[in-house]
Amino acid sequence: MNVKTREVEQHYGPEYTKKLLYGSSTIELRRTYLFEPHVDDTHRILDFGCGPGDLLDSLPGEEKYGVEIGEESRKLAAAKGVIVEDALDKFHGMTFDRVISSHALEHVLDPASKLSQFRELMDESSLLLLLLPMNVWADRSQRRWCENDIDMHLYTWTPLLLGNLLKSTGFQVEQIQTIHSWPPRRGLKVFSRMHPLIYRVAARGWSAITCKRQVFAIARRSVGS
Repeated sequence: MNVKTREVEQHYGPEYTKKLLYGSSTIELRRTYLFEPHVDDTHRILDFGCGPGDLLDSLPGEEKYGVEIGEESRKLAAAKGVIVEDALDKFHGMTFDRVISSHALEHVLDPASKLSQFRELMDESSLLLLLLPMNVWADRSQRRWCENDIDMHLYTWTPLLLGNLLKSTGFQVEQIQTIHSWPPRRGLKVFSRMHPLIYRVAARGWSAITCKRQVFAIARRSVGS
């Protein structure tokens, strides 16, 4: 492991985990509607950056696997029945029906390398489902560098850039769409009481005010890749 990788891993310690766990189940349940139509009870699923396993726990699937760098989050995911490891290469040689990832690829030093690893874990019938932040200049939180930024985002995405990267790493893009973002964690006590449909309306309003968006992509291995 090189120094840069070790520094990134050390960022995801107790403080980050505490932030992640606050309202995590509510957030993941609100994201489920994006992934669920593409998953069924027979699928073997791998979630890259699975956190405490809430998204996997909310989805159907016969076998559920996860990759998570945070030790405390791995323990919580394992308690939900997820077979979880701290590195993607520990699943080398396996094949998954669905490889999913929600707000994780922006944290890694080399997203192209990770996408290539995803591809090696898929066959021609597998699908890759990605949900990523789309940060734009109008989003004021992105205009200044903060040395102690707890989110530690290294990349941002647009449909064009994500599509180009997927194509460059051996994927055939089936769908890429821009969707609204989620309300802040500090408001989750209020938002968690809302019906999911009302929550989405509120989320769209919040997204419009703050200029925050997300990108959702569906892709499969290119033939012959």
